[in-house]
This record gives sequence, structure tokens and C-alpha cells, in this order.
Amino acid sequence: MAAWRLWVAGTAVAGALLLAALTGAEFILRAAGAGSPTAFFVELSDGAVATNQHFGWRFFPRSLARTPVPARIAAKSAYRIVILGSSAAMGVPEPSFSFGRLLEGMLRFRFPERRFEVINAAMTAVNSHVVLPIARDVARLNPDLVIVYEGNNEVVGPYGPGSVFRGGQAPLPLIRWSVWWSGLRLGGMSSAALEALSTPPEGWGGMSMFLERRIPRDDLRLDDVVRSFERNLDDIIAAAGAPVLLCTVAVNLRDCPPFASQHRAGLTGEDLDRWQEAVDSEDFAAALAIDDNHAESQYRHARALDETSRMDEARKHYVQARDLDTLRFRTDSRLNDAIRRHAAKASLVDLEPLLDGGEDFYEHVHFTFHGNYRVAARLFAEVAQRTGLPGEPPSPDEMRETTAFTSWDEYRLMAEMARMMEQPPFTGQFGHGDRVARMRARVRDLSLAADPSGSAKILESALVSRPDDLLLRQRYAELLDATGRPDAAATEWQRLLEQLPNLTYWLTALGASSRDAGRLDAARDAFTQALRVDNRSVAAHVGLGTVAQKSGDTAAAERHYRDALRIQPAAADARNNLGLLLLRLGKREEALVEFEQASRLRPDSGEADNNAGLALLEAGRIPDALARFAEAVRRDPLLAGARHNYGATLARSGRIAEARLHLAEAVRLAQENAAARYSLASLLAGLGEIENAITQYEAAIRLQPTFAEAHYDLGLLRASQGKLSEAIVAYEQALAARPEYAEAWNNLGVAQARLGRIADATASFRKALEARPSYAEAAANLRSAEASR
Repeated sequence: MAAWRLWVAGTAVAGALLLAALTGAEFILRAAGAGSPTAFFVELSDGAVATNQHFGWRFFPRSLARTPVPARIAAKSAYRIVILGSSAAMGVPEPSFSFGRLLEGMLRFRFPERRFEVINAAMTAVNSHVVLPIARDVARLNPDLVIVYEGNNEVVGPYGPGSVFRGGQAPLPLIRWSVWWSGLRLGGMSSAALEALSTPPEGWGGMSMFLERRIPRDDLRLDDVVRSFERNLDDIIAAAGAPVLLCTVAVNLRDCPPFASQHRAGLTGEDLDRWQEAVDSEDFAAALAIDDNHAESQYRHARALDETSRMDEARKHYVQARDLDTLRFRTDSRLNDAIRRHAAKASLVDLEPLLDGGEDFYEHVHFTFHGNYRVAARLFAEVAQRTGLPGEPPSPDEMRETTAFTSWDEYRLMAEMARMMEQPPFTGQFGHGDRVARMRARVRDLSLAADPSGSAKILESALVSRPDDLLLRQRYAELLDATGRPDAAATEWQRLLEQLPNLTYWLTALGASSRDAGRLDAARDAFTQALRVDNRSVAAHVGLGTVAQKSGDTAAAERHYRDALRIQPAAADARNNLGLLLLRLGKREEALVEFEQASRLRPDSGEADNNAGLALLEAGRIPDALARFAEAVRRDPLLAGARHNYGATLARSGRIAEARLHLAEAVRLAQENAAARYSLASLLAGLGEIENAITQYEAAIRLQPTFAEAHYDLGLLRASQGKLSEAIVAYEQALAARPEYAEAWNNLGVAQARLGRIADATASFRKALEARPSYAEAAANLRSAEASR
């Protein structure tokens, strides 16, 4: 007994000493500012609070970590609502139009005399294990209401049985300990050290990362998922520090087939043959009588019932199809039932029956503007009742205006989601080809309606009344960048950084805009600051590489690109820019290898295909170049540079009608792109549309006053119209931009001669021959001029 007591006492002393050592080490690290903050919210120097862009490092490798919505939160002066959840609650693909954002707009629109504030504390790829520490941190904001919309990532998120992230499934106490440890500076620094020593993950691959993580409905691990989810919900409700609205999760049942199916165990070969025969004959009732465990068969049976208006029966099979899907990206019946069981502990908002497909979803779980509007309208009713402010929600059109949802936004978001749906696991879904064709057609229609210039004006007007709206200003900056106005975009990024000085994305965006505007020193400073904030920022390394490349320092450029690839071997931007560097160094075949890898790594991007097209064009391989430009445009219809290159190469190949369409679209997408306007002008001139060509040449010159070729070609057109004085002015401006422009000297001389200015013409022809001694036409013109004197 004495020995046992001695052992217990020794263990207690050792534990106390270890705890004291850990506490002391943690205190020292925090006092020294070592490591990164681990809370979801961090305090700024002026006392405001911001979302912590490094929070995701606790749960994901840094190259895979997602970031919260940027937010700067001042002292409370309004009815404060906080949204908790994952990507659907966050508002993917654009948090500016999340249901939380629309809810805030509805409340402010309908009740202008009362102040409302909605804080988006949701985050992509998280689940309830991660939402719980966020909820605990939310309490410091003193919210009046917390809305929880969570469930889609319970299986595939951190600590789930289908996860590819750090920390696989484990008993809940061990998960809780891991989450606690990750919240310490000690835990964060130890994880960073281990990550630095390990093989880096390829990079964020979206849903395709989970293809091998299939979990059938009868997998016993799902029981643990449900139990953990319920425990986490209990603790989220207790920790939130305010009344909680707990929402069931709506998913796309009708228009999203299962991602993967599995036959029930025990089927014989004969059973499978009979099942296949039933499926081939589209007798899905017979197929399900043989195997009711097959998710796709359930879905196809539901569609057949749906088409005959047997909606109640159809819904049962849609639900079965979702619950049997072995790639478990959607909240299933068991998880939604778990949410409903908490109605006694929190107010329940049953959203699952409200939305089930159609125009409410882009794909499996993420809402369109229409879907977000419907969720926000339902939540508006709850908030209005709680605050004693009766009223109906504003209309969808009123909310489009309130949130500045533009034609450009609608186009780019649909195009982005269409690109995503062309990748696995969507490619394995029943009817994928038809569904993607419909989305492409929708993207084409929206592209015709999209008005970048008008959209910019809408955002500018909105910013006048909401100058501190960070998401609104970010959208404006992104639009300016996308439409070829980097100088103006840099100003907006700088304004954003005045609010949140060390946001890595904004710093790298400022660097890119400054670089594209020709301000290389400013660009270098921004990228360098981004590296100080995150020394493993691939975007910052790539950015510094591009600045070095533009400065002529090819060795430094290659070093930065290689550094980026050491951090993240699948960094497509690094490979793409390395390819551009190799191309510049004359290593075309090596460059094409890098472009090919970048294209494979980023199937949703057209940049690498566009650059491969340029390399092939340089090699004279016109058909191959056209194929790559076409692929770039297919992948990213908004990529104005690819549109321009495709159109210009089509024109060179004699395919004038197609070329005109793509060049006009390039100009529409990037109205301040002088090169695109020049190419369109040249094509129009060739078609004899002189006035339209002149309009485009003049626009190109306004955008780029030293555009020598545009001045010269404008001179040719003016001369063809007999406007020789105007032609001479154009030629002289071309020569001011490029004094050795032999063709401009020669045609200047021709115009001068036609006006009888023989001495001036003679001097111009001589200048042409000085610039190019072998210029036969100029020599002949000089002889004629001298003979006429």
C-alpha cells in the first residue's frame, strides 16, 4: 500500500511539474510573440477585433489551410448576429452573397432605424470539431444571436473517417485533447516543425482529394460521427454566449446525383446480371428490389417518379440516394435528425425541406444567390420575431441592389462553379455531360449580359455609402484587376490594407496589381511583407519571382519559383511562371513541360494553356497553338488574355468570323486592354470597316499613348481616307514612340510628298533607309522624290 501511495504521489508530482513547465513555456512564447495566434479572432492595435487568417493552421497543413472571411469588428453598437458553419454558411463561392450577408442587408433595408450587424464566422472545410472552438471565441464578441448551419463536413472534415486532413478519426476525448493542444503556441510551433520536416502535400485539390475516402452507410464509424456531432452541438450551444438558432442543413437532392455508389454485400453474379438488365431497361423499381443499397439506382428511380409528378415518392428515393452516397459531402438524414433532437436546447429552423434543388444550388450544397436569398428570408422572419420588428423581407431584386450583385458577379460565379463541376468527383455522376452542357450554355448566356464597365459603376456607387465594407471593396479591386486596370486596383488593395494591414491575400494582390501597373518597387515591397507575415506563402514567392523576372534578374526569379515548389510541389502558378522564364531563356521544350504540369494541376485555370499556346505560336506550330488557346478559353471564359490570343491567332489563320467574336469578347472583358483593342482594330480594318477600326485604334492609343503600331496603323487608315494631314500627325506620333520605325518614316514621306512637301519627304525617306538600309520601297521612293525636285 505504501509503495502504491508513493507511486501515485510521484506521478502527481511529475504531472504537476510537467504542467508547470508547459504553462511556463506557453507563457514565455506568448510574451515573446513567438508563433502565430491560434484564436479565431485576434485583437488589433486600435482595439478592434479581426478574423485570424492563420486559424486554419491549427487543423490543416499550411498549404491546404483555408482562411476565414476578412472582417474588422469594432466595439459593439448594434444587434449582433454571428454565423457559424462551414463553406455553405460562409457563402462559397462568394461570401459577399452568403445568407448571412443577405440577412444583414434585409434587416438594414427593412428596419433602418435599428442597427444590425451580421458577422460571418464560418469557414471552408471545417466541421463541428472546429466550429466548437470558434463558438467559444465568439462569446467574446457579446453576440445577441448565434446561427449554426453545420453538417456537410462531419465525415470528410478534420477528425472525420473520410478526412484527408491532419488528425484522422479518434475517440472524442482524444480529438478534444488534440484541439486543445492545437490552440497552444507550443502545439502550433510543434506542428509547424513537424510539417517542415515532412513531405509537403501537393496542394489544395478540392473535392477530388477525397475520391478514395468512400464510407458506406453501414460503416460503424458513422455511429461515432453522429455521437460526436451531438456532443459538439451541445457544447456549441453552451459556449455561444447567446441564444442559438440551430438550422437543419439543406442539400441538393433533385439535381445532384450521388458521387459514388456501392452494391449491397452478398449479391451473386446472377443477382448483378439481373440488376444490370433492370437498370439497362430503366426498370429501377426492379433494380432496387434486387439491390436497394445502390445510390445511383435510388436517384434514377427518384427522377423517374419526379417526371411523372409523384413527388412524395420521389423525395423518399432522393433522400435514400443521398444517404447511400459513399462520398459523403452532404449532410445525411442521421445528422439532420441529430440537429432536430436539439430543438429543446436551441431554437430550430428547419431549412432541409425548404430547398432541395433547382435554382437554389450551384452543385451539391452551395447556394446560388436565389438559394441564399431564400435561407436569409427564413432567418429574417426568426430575427424579426425575436426583436419585435414585424415586416416582410425585401424582394430578391431589392437585395440584388442592396448587395450590389452585378451582372459581372453572376457571370463569374457561374463560370467558376461550372469549371469546378468539370472536375472529379462530379465527372463520375450520372448525367454529368448533359448537366455540364447546360451550365456552359448558361455561362454563355450570362457572358452576353455581363457588363464589366457597368458593374464597376455599381460597385463605385455602393462604396460611396459603404466605404468601410471590406468585401465590397475587395470585389471592386478584383474587378479592376480582371478588366485590366491594375493601377486603380492597387489603390483599392492599399485601402483594404489600411483596415487589416497584414492580410496575406491582400498583400499579394497589391503586389500583383503594382507589378502589372509597372511599379516594381512597390510590388516587391508588398510581396516581401507578405513573406514576413507567412514565410511559406507560395503566392508571395511566385510574386517576387515575377518582379525579378520583369527586372531582368532571371537567376533570382528562378530561385523564387523553385522555393515555391519546394514548399508546395503542386504549385501551379509557380510552374506556370517558371515555364514563362524558361521560354524567355530560349528553353521552349522545358517551358512546355512546365506549362503541361501546371495545366494538369489546375484544371480550372486557363493560364498555363494560354502560355503553352504562346510557346507553340513562337515555334510556328499554329494548329497546336490554336488548340491550347481554345482550351484556355474553355476552362476560363473570363480570361481576357486567352481570348485575345485565340482571336488574334484565328485571324492569322484566316478564320475571320471566329476571330472577330473572340477579339470583341476580349475587349468587352478587359476594356482597358490596349493590345486587344489593337488586334480588333486590325481585323476590322482588314474587313473594310474603317470607322470602327479607327474607333478601336484611338481607344488603344488613349490607353497606351506610346503604342507606336497603333499610331502607325491609324495613319494608314487616315491616308486611305485622303486625310493626309491627320495621317502625318499619326506617323509622327508613332515615330516619337519609336524613332527607328522604318515603315512609319517611309509612309510619312509618302504623305508629305502627296501634299507637295518634297524636301520633307526626301528627309523622311532617308530616315527610313537609316533605320533599315535594305528597305527597297523607301529607296525607290527616295529616288522618285529626288527626281521630282
